[in-house]
Amino acid sequence: MPATIIHLGLGLQMKSVTPQYFSFPVFVFTQLAIDTEALYFLIKNESPVHRFLHTYLGATLIIVFAVLVGRPLCQWGMKLWNTLLKEKYYHWLYVTPKISWRAAAIAAAFGAYSHILMDSIMHADMQPFAPFSLVNGFWGAISDFHLHMFCIMCGGLGIIVLWLFWETREVLEIDTTETEKE
Repeated sequence: MPATIIHLGLGLQMKSVTPQYFSFPVFVFTQLAIDTEALYFLIKNESPVHRFLHTYLGATLIIVFAVLVGRPLCQWGMKLWNTLLKEKYYHWLYVTPKISWRAAAIAAAFGAYSHILMDSIMHADMQPFAPFSLVNGFWGAISDFHLHMFCIMCGGLGIIVLWLFWETREVLEIDTTETEKE
């Protein structure tokens, strides 16, 4: 993928389908952790830019890192976010600063392995099964355009579903409150 942000569409889709069992912040952390390798080699102008962390073996280590280090960092970031919110936005921008181990593990695993798959489709320098095989059988399986559109559509659909879920929750809370008053 040309930029980590394109990967986020899949994460938004997963969050909308399994909100209690998927941590979007840990998913984002996982994407960034993997792409620090590519950024490093791009800055140094060295090829290939996709190396160990862009293999399934390297991604597995990133999963462990994302759960053990990323989970507490993301929880801290969400607490900080909540303290910086202005009172008038608190009701709709507040986030629960607790990430379960399960949600962190699912998000990290999905994030890491989907990252490797998508980058394997797009980048010729990927060797996703290294050190066991240097072959990348995924490269060019679909066009870059179609891969990008898939991720963008997943993100758009995820945002719509999350918004509908949020709106429905708001309506249900209002209805429950009104019923309790009667």
